[in-house]
Amino acid sequence: TGGPAVTLSDSSAVTPTFTTPGSPTVLTFTLTVTDSLGLASAPDEVTITVWESGPAYLYLPVIMNNGVTAPDLVVDTLTADSGGVTVTIRNQGNAAVTDPFWVDLYLNPDPPPTAVNQTWQVVAAAGIAWGITEEALPLAPGQTLTLTPGDGWYRADESNFPAAVPAGAILYAQVDSADTGSAWGGVRELDEILGEPYNNIAGPVTAGPIVVTPPAAAQTESGANGLPARPR
Repeated sequence: TGGPAVTLSDSSAVTPTFTTPGSPTVLTFTLTVTDSLGLASAPDEVTITVWESGPAYLYLPVIMNNGVTAPDLVVDTLTADSGGVTVTIRNQGNAAVTDPFWVDLYLNPDPPPTAVNQTWQVVAAAGIAWGITEEALPLAPGQTLTLTPGDGWYRADESNFPAAVPAGAILYAQVDSADTGSAWGGVRELDEILGEPYNNIAGPVTAGPIVVTPPAAAQTESGANGLPARPR
C-alpha cells in the first residue's frame, strides 16, 4: 500500500517472497486474513525498509482467535443452597452479544444436557427458563448477568420448578440453550466458529439442604421479544 509496486510470489502464503526495487526505499503492506466462514480480521500493517536490491522475505504476523470477532457465552457460576438458585452468565468473547437467547436450569436431568436444543423440557421433569431479550443487550465482552427465579428475565410460562428442592438434587445450567432453527442457539459464538469444544454448560452442582424459589413472575408470552423457538 506504500512505496514502489512489487509482486508477491503468492498472496495467500504465510511467507511470500518478492523482488525488491533496485534502490533503497520503504515498502508498506496491509494484511487481512479471511477464514473459511468468510469472517475477516482487522487489517494489520507491515513496513519493510529496503537497503539494497535482492530477494526479500515477508513474514506475516500469525493471527489466531483475534482474527475472528464474535461473542462467547459461558455459565460463570451456578449456586443452589438455602439462599436460592443463582445463575451468572458471562460473555468471554471479543464482541458484544446483540441477539436474544435462552438460559436453562435443569433439575435432576436424565441424561444431562450436552448440546444446544436440549432444553430442560427435553431431558428433565423440572427446570427454569430465562429469556434474555433486547432490554439486557448488548452484553459487552467481559460483562456478566445474574439470573434468579422470579427476576425480570424469568419465564413462568417456560418453567416448572418446585418451591423446595431436597438436599442432594443435581442441577445443570446452559446458556444460549435453544433455537430450533439453528445448530448453535440464538447466538453464533466464538467457540462454535473456531470448532472448539462446546462450553455453554455448567454442572453438575449438588443442591444444599433446601432451595426455596421466589414466587413465579412471568416476563412475556412465549416467543415474544425476538427469542428463538424452543424445543419441548
